[in-house]
Amino acid sequence: MKMSAIALVLLTSVTPVMAHQNDSCDINLRGDVHYNPAQITLTLPNRDQVQINQDHSLYLNAQPIHLSASQQANVAGYYEAINEAVPMSMEMADKGLAMANGAVTEVFAHLLGEDDELVTEFQTSFAEMRQSLEQQFYTDDGSIKITANNDASDNWLGSDWEQEFEQRIEDLAERATGKLLMALAGQWFSSDDNLESFEQRMENFGEDLESRMEAQAEMLEQQAHKLCRILRQADGYETQMQRTIAGLDELNILDLETHRSHNSAKM
Repeated sequence: MKMSAIALVLLTSVTPVMAHQNDSCDINLRGDVHYNPAQITLTLPNRDQVQINQDHSLYLNAQPIHLSASQQANVAGYYEAINEAVPMSMEMADKGLAMANGAVTEVFAHLLGEDDELVTEFQTSFAEMRQSLEQQFYTDDGSIKITANNDASDNWLGSDWEQEFEQRIEDLAERATGKLLMALAGQWFSSDDNLESFEQRMENFGEDLESRMEAQAEMLEQQAHKLCRILRQADGYETQMQRTIAGLDELNILDLETHRSHNSAKM
């Protein structure tokens, strides 16, 4: 019955939403970022620590660095860009997870009933994924830590978490295939619809859900483009700091490439 394929497509089609923050550019980390609104601490590959406070004062390994006016402008620009990018990234990840949860739950509730154990299991799994997100990126004091894990290919939010999310969706969808087929067959045989009208009803449901998911995905994609622009600005400020401030030779936390040019966006 071809409607089962439509249902599964709707389930798996929401997965790429979690990667929207990298649609416009690839952001690889060359160190760790520890963020809270009052302070940003960067741990470089050589284990030096660069600290920028809310007043844009700069410290290298706990020692204050005196800056010229142009250097101070670059430090301020870098701080403000990171200050905007980190919370935006976490918000996008949370929205993407909520969107996937809503789509999956709605499909299964429509086909199996809201009280079906599989629906409950999906909701539990999404709750666990949200908890995993919080545990990976949030510290006990509410700060956010984005870690490169010594892997040059790690992206801004970490490919490991995205892969875990995608794997969970795929596993749950695979386990649900048989039950979905039975539910679809049951709905068809128990309804007064003939096959054609039943398929039309299911297609209408799928198209309506897909339309709503696309609208939400479009909003996330717009945010992804904005995030990319902000990180590109931060990347440029970072390069100027590296070039002009003594002791910051190893500062290269952000390594950004655009999909259009595949060239570094460093200024």
